Amino acid sequence: MNRILSRQLIRGLFFLAAVCLLFSARQASADIKLKMIVVNPSDTEARTVPAKSYLPKGVTPEDITDRGNFEVSYDFEKSLYYIYQEVKINPKEAVTLEVAMRDIWIIPDRDIKALKDHTVKIIGLLRNTEYYKQAKMLADNITIRIDKISEIQNAPEPDTEQKISDYETNFAVLTEVKKDIGILEDLAIEAGVITSKKLNELMGEDPIDAQSFRIEALGLDIAKLGTVKFKIQFSNSSSEQKTMPIKYYLPVEVKPAYIMLSGGLDMAYDNQKGVYYVFKDSMEFAPQEKKEFTVEVKDIWIIPQQQIDFLKSQVRKWLGILEESEYKESAKFLGDKIIAGLDVIIDIQNTAEPSVERHIGNFRSNVKRFMEAKKAAAKLEKLVMQAGGSPGAAKLSSNNGNGSRLNRSAGRQTTKGMEMVAKTMFRGKAPDTSTSWKIIWTVVGFMAVVSFLFFILWWLQIKKSETKNKENINQEKK
Repeated sequence: MNRILSRQLIRGLFFLAAVCLLFSARQASADIKLKMIVVNPSDTEARTVPAKSYLPKGVTPEDITDRGNFEVSYDFEKSLYYIYQEVKINPKEAVTLEVAMRDIWIIPDRDIKALKDHTVKIIGLLRNTEYYKQAKMLADNITIRIDKISEIQNAPEPDTEQKISDYETNFAVLTEVKKDIGILEDLAIEAGVITSKKLNELMGEDPIDAQSFRIEALGLDIAKLGTVKFKIQFSNSSSEQKTMPIKYYLPVEVKPAYIMLSGGLDMAYDNQKGVYYVFKDSMEFAPQEKKEFTVEVKDIWIIPQQQIDFLKSQVRKWLGILEESEYKESAKFLGDKIIAGLDVIIDIQNTAEPSVERHIGNFRSNVKRFMEAKKAAAKLEKLVMQAGGSPGAAKLSSNNGNGSRLNRSAGRQTTKGMEMVAKTMFRGKAPDTSTSWKIIWTVVGFMAVVSFLFFILWWLQIKKSETKNKENINQEKK
């Protein structure tokens, strides 16, 4: 018995040491190296144990440049990739494991400069338009935030944790900056000042949020989908028979209707986490026994090819409409960006993955790519409308009678520029001129109503006073 306890103690100490990971990082060219130190505390016994570590948020398998002997998988509950391998360690030996990855925690200086120059160029185009005053205020705010990003990135090299934290802050600011640049571009499109000679790129974004994406939005035909299988293992590592509860959380996308086989487990919903899970309140395990359950679920982690093809066809149609317009270069820039993003999605979906976890991780990355493509497509659609086309219209034939093509005066669909500027009202910026006058006239109207009511009350009081005086005089006469 003492020998068993001793072995358990050594094993416990070993595993404790094995999961105590020390991360250090240094920048070498464009790579960051993460180091993991695993120690065997035993004086006499060699061990082979699993070494596992989660990768920082945002890292994908494509970012890993040298994974050594590590395998890469995905934890769909934490939404993080992780690396793992089995390592044989001699007594009292410490093993250092490394994985190298691209330094994704930096916004390239050229991109920051491009956004800043782009903003200056748009303001120059809007200088002699009715939108200049409000656009200038917005542009100044954009410049301040861009400069702040540069200031943080050019500070003395921080440690890895601080570097990642600074990047996440800067990325959040950059996202808002791109949305505001998108508003400036909308104004430039509305004013008709974007031409291929003056501005051949559109860098702003529409406020479409990938975080609000839902599987239902893909319009999947559930009946025609294949299935994936989750292999779930539970074990009793003790030397005694045990009865214990088991629980396994399913990916957040899973709903009861998607589950084909539950593997004999019950299912419930966790209100706090907002996900379904399979479980058993009590299950008997023999000493050292392992049990495996298979939960089969419809493969909902795929973006339908028909949706990708439809978006591609729309983009090509819009590019055809704009082929002879002054927006040709801007449209080509957006079109190339959209098609390239969609091709990456297709390539990833056509590549077999080693595990269902990696499959889910790839899907979530592809959702972000798909939403980015839709953002760019929305911008391209605005160019089509500004050029006089209809987003749903087919390209005009060059031999349709007089050989005319779409032009800016043909059915031009104009939006109110000030409404686009008004998008900034709720983000701490000044209201536009139209809104200011509406506020002024509302106040004036309110004061007029109050004055009128005051006059009516004053007049009624006078009439009441006169009536009372007459009654008093009549009483005195009597």
